[in-house]
Amino acid sequence: MEIEPIVFNPRNPGLGLDFWVALGIACLAGIALWRINRRQRERKTAGSLQPVWSLLFFIVLLIGAGTSAFFCWMNTRTGPVVITSEYLQTPMGRTPWSEVQKIYLHTDQQRSLIDPALKTGEVTKVLVVEGKNGITHLLWEDQYDLAAILEAIEKARGEELEEGETPR
Repeated sequence: MEIEPIVFNPRNPGLGLDFWVALGIACLAGIALWRINRRQRERKTAGSLQPVWSLLFFIVLLIGAGTSAFFCWMNTRTGPVVITSEYLQTPMGRTPWSEVQKIYLHTDQQRSLIDPALKTGEVTKVLVVEGKNGITHLLWEDQYDLAAILEAIEKARGEELEEGETPR
């Protein structure tokens, strides 16, 4: 049975506020570092705290730039999910249904640092689609509507996925 391609867009497309805050902090730290080093060259005297402030602003610059680079990279891993009767396509690649090895919903909850048997924090759900071709598609609950995606997968494959089942 042929179905039209079903497209699921992420809930939070694009670069968010976290990226812009990290980039702003990196820019401010870079400006502060430049001003401190320029002022030290003009005075031609070594201030006792100048190296400490330079090191501090350099570390803040590295952390801010690294954080914004991480958010840019994560933005490339978030995009539309296309489901047809022949394949599943995510930003990680395209996998035909004949190449799908497992489909399951993974639930993760952070464990306590004091007692690892206790689970604390919020529960995160991830839809995992493992392919025989080595591509694993991970779809996070905070980015996608997993219930609608699971329903579309059942419709595309023509078989029902039960709770806890990992069909082959």
